[in-house]
Amino acid sequence: IISKALADIDSLQVLSMENNDIDDEAADHIAAALANNAGIKQLWLGENHFTTAGVSTIIESLKAHTFLKQLFKQFANLLFQVTQKSITSARDISSQRTGTDSFGRALEVIDLSKCKLSLRTAHDISVVLSKNKNIKQVWLEGNSLSSKGIAIICDSLVNCTELSILSLRDNNLSEHTAECLSEALVNKVKLHQLYLGNNHLGDIGTITLSSSLSTTARLHTLDLMDNQISEVAADQLS
Repeated sequence: IISKALADIDSLQVLSMENNDIDDEAADHIAAALANNAGIKQLWLGENHFTTAGVSTIIESLKAHTFLKQLFKQFANLLFQVTQKSITSARDISSQRTGTDSFGRALEVIDLSKCKLSLRTAHDISVVLSKNKNIKQVWLEGNSLSSKGIAIICDSLVNCTELSILSLRDNNLSEHTAECLSEALVNKVKLHQLYLGNNHLGDIGTITLSSSLSTTARLHTLDLMDNQISEVAADQLS
């Protein structure tokens, strides 16, 4: 009932429905609400009972309204040109379309913790992240993502320069995924909280990360609990 009512609201900026036993059927209604709210900035849906299908439905709605807002902006630009009887070359129009990349990307927080994410949903999330380069918080803990899924998400985080909080606790991170994570964290000057506990980074993975962490001057919270780290890696971090 609540998610159906949300679909009639078009000014929603923050949606928090964590730990509510939400299933795939309710995910359809949440997706409808999100599709009608292109200005959504914070999305908190952790610890629910979505399957891959439910998460994909929600992610698809985020991808859809982002694209539509960009498309509307392009149309508005062209309409203005015609109204003003201005003559614009094809190259200028192409340039304006490129300039619309910053529109329709209002999402600042995404929380899909403990939502049983799969490789398929990792692909979907990466698309949303790549289109929302100003995203500030990403919470994906407790999903046991595969190395390939983590690599896909990390690739999309590379250009998220506003990232301030990243949580990948309990996601089977290993020394092999540490390299792509390290690349994603380079020059994240606004990152101040990083949660990587309960993974399998080990000494090699931790040492790999240490070089990129040296570029995160504002980092004040680093969670590396239960990662089989020895004094050797600890010394490297210090």
